[in-house]
Amino acid sequence: MGLNLVLITHRDIFQGMVKYQEGEEYQRRSALVRVNPQDLKELGVAAGSNLRLTSPYGSVVVQARADQQCPQGYAYLPISPYASRLTGYDPEQRALPTFKGTPVQAEPSSEAVTPIEELETFVLERK
Repeated sequence: MGLNLVLITHRDIFQGMVKYQEGEEYQRRSALVRVNPQDLKELGVAAGSNLRLTSPYGSVVVQARADQQCPQGYAYLPISPYASRLTGYDPEQRALPTFKGTPVQAEPSSEAVTPIEELETFVLERK
């Protein structure tokens, strides 16, 4: 069972503080998607569960966090290799990637969070 959400990426101050430290902490903060508790309930998962997010550009597994401030139907994800995997860029259409408003399908996942090394390789190959 999946749920259509609108992906909004954002800068995370704590993620920025750990960016150049150990990769595990940066990955943990980067792979955390904030979703309204009602959306998590509709997906049949609890906060802390893993979700697979799929967009027209790619797919990642991230950890879900319940956030009452996040409107229903939206997902907040820090700008990171995870967001880059899900967002598109067409220089003919706009100057920047589509960091706001990318449609994603969210579904429960028993898979581990996608390793950040796998995503960094994808981003480098995509250029």
